[in-house]
Amino acid sequence: RADVTVLVVHWALWASGPVLLLCTLRLAHARRSALSVYRDALLDRLTRRVNTKRAYRRLEVLGRCLLVLTFVEDSARVLLHWRFQMRFMLHAFGQTTVGTVVGHAVLATSTVVQLTGSLLLVVRKWEEHACLLLLVWATIHPLLYRQVGNRQLLATSASIVGGLLLVLAERSRTSWGEPMPRTQLAGRLLSTCVLLFHAFTPLWTDLWEGHSPSDSLATTAAEVVIAVGASLLCGLVMFGFKSRWSAAMLVLCLFVADSVLNPFWTLEMTVHRDLVDAAQFFYFHTLSAAGALLLLVLYGPGTASIDESAGPLPLVAVKANE
Repeated sequence: RADVTVLVVHWALWASGPVLLLCTLRLAHARRSALSVYRDALLDRLTRRVNTKRAYRRLEVLGRCLLVLTFVEDSARVLLHWRFQMRFMLHAFGQTTVGTVVGHAVLATSTVVQLTGSLLLVVRKWEEHACLLLLVWATIHPLLYRQVGNRQLLATSASIVGGLLLVLAERSRTSWGEPMPRTQLAGRLLSTCVLLFHAFTPLWTDLWEGHSPSDSLATTAAEVVIAVGASLLCGLVMFGFKSRWSAAMLVLCLFVADSVLNPFWTLEMTVHRDLVDAAQFFYFHTLSAAGALLLLVLYGPGTASIDESAGPLPLVAVKANE
């Protein structure tokens, strides 16, 4: 009876999530004027002390470097541990002569594609081709490694794809004056996938694997608060309402979550080789997803949004083009 009572309380906490979300929305709506005053004061202080044009350019370089970091890390890992990576290829294509040849060809091609696309994107040369190369690889990567059922890989890959779409749309807007609102919308929606995955993984685990009796009520309450906060911020980004501020907060949350969930540096390579490789891969993959959100902060949600339905904000547009 005690176990049943505890289980009911845990599920009641999860069920209170939507109510807590609605209360948070009503509180924010009631105090929107005060929040606007704080926001304007913060912006005024930043513009007085910081060279916004220089800061914009440096943050854009940082965002692009973070976005391509997983591709560079994956290429370096393949080159340094070729035989170890061939294990995955032989598992995917079969331990035959043809499978070995195809595996070597796939590893070599992936290295060239990822390094070439990353370099072009960072130095801003042939950005459309660079984005297309990386988009193709990010899409087929789970298929080649037979990881279609890996929800974490799919979520982080979707966020990286969203960042590449944002770069593609920004390139079109600044070069040809075509904003590509559908591409911006798709990039904005996809960029939040990794946060939603991490926020709702505990609920998904409880639904499919059953509630763990070792979980305390405080743990469940913390999971509910995290899920509600992530849903609120991701919802604002998706609808394009206060999306820059929401995306900035999501970037900070993602950096913290990545360090907590994927601390590969705390594992011994000689004892946990597979675990270290997986944790390292997802650490850099999540950093690239954070780069996608950082680019969203800089480029804005696009015209298919509430904030900028009439076009980019004047200050942002001027700073981006100076």
